[in-house]
Amino acid sequence: MTRIHQVKGRDLNDALERARDAVGERAVVLSQRTAAGGVTLAVADTAPRTKDELSRLRGRARAILAHSPEVGRVPKPRPSTAEVEERLRMSGTSQRLTERVLEAVAGRADEGRHPLDLAGDELGAIFSVAQAKMRRGTTTIFALLGAPGAGKTTTAAKLALRLSKAGKRVAIVTTDTHRVGSVEQTKALGKHIGCTTIALRDPAKLAQALASAEPAPDVVLIDTTGRPAEDGAALDRLAEALALENVEAQLVRFLVLPASANNEALARACATATCDGCVVTRLDETERPAPVLEQALSGKLPVAFLCDGPAIDAHLHRATESVFADLLLRGRIAR
Repeated sequence: MTRIHQVKGRDLNDALERARDAVGERAVVLSQRTAAGGVTLAVADTAPRTKDELSRLRGRARAILAHSPEVGRVPKPRPSTAEVEERLRMSGTSQRLTERVLEAVAGRADEGRHPLDLAGDELGAIFSVAQAKMRRGTTTIFALLGAPGAGKTTTAAKLALRLSKAGKRVAIVTTDTHRVGSVEQTKALGKHIGCTTIALRDPAKLAQALASAEPAPDVVLIDTTGRPAEDGAALDRLAEALALENVEAQLVRFLVLPASANNEALARACATATCDGCVVTRLDETERPAPVLEQALSGKLPVAFLCDGPAIDAHLHRATESVFADLLLRGRIAR
């Protein structure tokens, strides 16, 4: 039976000489491939007797070379990661995270994809998306915590409008009854959106309102005072009151983090609030969106939504892997 041998050489002449040495003068070249280190030949140790046999042997030879781990095309030069590094720098990404992304890109360079696409994959895998699913027959209460001016009220309005358009019964609750104009602002937003607004100094009273509501709202958005210690304690009382009143509700706490704040303020906010996730706001007020995302990552806060402008009907985005990549590599959320 005719056997097929693989013979490698620095070039074609060298490979032919090696084939003659290995197989003898009767060696017949059936196929050849250019490899990273030279040329590989597939040679038969006996001459085929017919054209059909020659055709079959050539087919076997091509298959052998195609599946040989030693054979491959001359590798393409690895694309530069300089553009990735520059874009991450422009977005304010830390050196530690930049090095992590560049290392991941370099490790996958042989895939043949553009470095920016590889970097986007890595960034999407690094940052977490908050999973807060609403359950049928249960009121979902989203409590928005954060410092004054973080964007809690506007975020509540944006969420209320989106949920109302989706056919949900929505109520906005403000607990900031001391600040001048806060209640009036909430009522004006509720009227514009077409949803119920409630002013409560003590959130625990919300449990009584929900227990007697018919029908109960699908979603309640709580705009807190901006005093973390007081707001956290008030929400703890609300959770206890909901249990006492046997209200079917789930309480979800989101920390509102403004991208325009400095690292110290962001770190302080993350450290002083126990939350299920976060909402990133004011992205339109900075050219460096990376620090706020890195603070959320450091605080183990998955991101639920991102806001990049004041319009309540346009500037709210659900967090996704591609959104994180857009922000850190393009400096903005693609529309």
